[in-house]
Amino acid sequence: MADKDFRVKLGLHVGANAYIEGNITSVDLVQMNVASPAAVGGAGQFAWNIDENTLDLGMNANTTLQLGQETYYYVKNHTATTIPDGTVVMANGTNGASGKIHVEPAIANGTVLSKYIIGITTEDIAAGEDGFVTAFGKVRDLNTSMFNKGDVLYADPSTPGGLSNTVPIAPNNIVTMAIVINKHASAGTLFVRPSYGSMLYENEDIYLNSVSDGQALVYVSANARFENKNVAAASSNSFATISVSGQSNVVADSSSDTLTLAAGSGIQITTDNTTDTITITNTGGSGGGLVAGDYVVRATKQGGSQTVTSGADAVVTFGDDFDPQGWFASNKFQPTVAGYYTLYAQVWWDAGAVTNNQSNIQFKKNGTTQLAINQQQIVTGSGYAQTLSTVAYFNGSTDYVEVTAFTGNTTSQNINSAGSGTYFTAALYAYGDAANSWVNANDAATLLSARSNDASTILSAYANDITTLNTAYANDITTLNSARANDITTLNSAYANDITTLSSAYSNDNSTLLSAYANDYTTLQSAYANDYALYTSIKTFNTFSVSGQANVVAGAFGSQLTLVAGSNVTITTNASANSITISSTGGGGGGGGTDTYARTIAFLGL
Repeated sequence: MADKDFRVKLGLHVGANAYIEGNITSVDLVQMNVASPAAVGGAGQFAWNIDENTLDLGMNANTTLQLGQETYYYVKNHTATTIPDGTVVMANGTNGASGKIHVEPAIANGTVLSKYIIGITTEDIAAGEDGFVTAFGKVRDLNTSMFNKGDVLYADPSTPGGLSNTVPIAPNNIVTMAIVINKHASAGTLFVRPSYGSMLYENEDIYLNSVSDGQALVYVSANARFENKNVAAASSNSFATISVSGQSNVVADSSSDTLTLAAGSGIQITTDNTTDTITITNTGGSGGGLVAGDYVVRATKQGGSQTVTSGADAVVTFGDDFDPQGWFASNKFQPTVAGYYTLYAQVWWDAGAVTNNQSNIQFKKNGTTQLAINQQQIVTGSGYAQTLSTVAYFNGSTDYVEVTAFTGNTTSQNINSAGSGTYFTAALYAYGDAANSWVNANDAATLLSARSNDASTILSAYANDITTLNTAYANDITTLNSARANDITTLNSAYANDITTLSSAYSNDNSTLLSAYANDYTTLQSAYANDYALYTSIKTFNTFSVSGQANVVAGAFGSQLTLVAGSNVTITTNASANSITISSTGGGGGGGGTDTYARTIAFLGL
């Protein structure tokens, strides 16, 4: 045994510090003081850490490593200023032969890749000096008062080296750095465990080459990967909602939803899935699908004459004669279909007693509004007729009209009991809302023709002969025309303008339709680009279905759907309003004229 060798065989207890120069060999076990250990005071010292239940290893005067619970990098500050304790740092080079990584405060605004961020400093590191960075484990004695216990912290995109409890958004780096264990202004603690977002090109099943605007990820089976591909220029625009005025919106429920077009009355829809076209054809029917004879009302005087007291308006009483829809009741005409109606009334007065006063009849809407009036001098010696006509709009629910009569005769004057002399008629002229009506017939003659078989039947049903008709209507044709209303020109001007105005309100052209209607499912994919998974969250229509017809399905990127106008149908578009107008231009049993109607389908884009 050499002079300085010292061998312990049965045990050794040293009550104070023991300094050993040289090696200690063949040690079976070293038992640390776990009851009241001393604190590590510098580099190279070992001691038991009661709080962490592990050994402390002194790294330098400022840093102590908890063995098995922490991992450090030994780095060099490659900046001109001190990097403070608790700073998020990134690698920016190496120190060559020394093997040390150069660090600086981490930039997390998307200009540097996330993988260069390595951890959080666990001590102040002076400019050009070496120090420790925690990659896993606790960093203590920090100001964490701006956060809450349990907050997850990220590399701050706005402050190099900073931390934030707000999740960053692209194109910023999304790097999860630590969780707050203790909130304190000077003794706060973080647990560090960086995890990183990634770039698309780093995914093993994605290949990106010369990425540019408007491209989308497409799976290429031949290469067994997703690749960036060009799509149609309008690929960022598509329609997920189809809107019709006054109707509930039709909204796509998935990325490959099917829209079914249903053919209404008088309309036929056919498809061609080889050319991606849909043809809408008007098959006829009484001017837009309503049967004219079902929307004509006639009421007549029934049950005896009616006495009208002098000087006051009185509602003329009638009984139903022809009323398929039940719209005439309690002397009121109240239709349940919104639209414009022609109104006609005749009142046959018994002879009056004076000639220096007047009698009149009126149409009064909703009890107060005067729609039209016919006033004339009272006739003595024989009965006489007053007639009245107009066109009025009814909302299909609350609107109604009554016929009132007035006399200035002494005391009173009677309305004759004959139903052929006192009667009321109404017929649907154009149905729909006030701004967008479907023309049901061209004029009064067409309405009468549609109501029954022929003119002979109408005359037989509502008047005995031409002599009775002439007598009941008025003195002569001149009086009749004057009393009915101004003329058909005034009528058209007041409630419809003309076919040209109606058509131009919903127009543009077919080429605008094709441009505004969107592209197809493939086009929809590119609206969200980059990530294939995003496509399935987009809702749009890629299939159009018509009952009894083959479905029209988008076949590839850039597929185009063509709407074709069949016989007696026109289709116009309005690109600025994202709308399509489908109009009937006639045909079918409406009377041989041009029955024009219009409805607007508005497509609301994403």
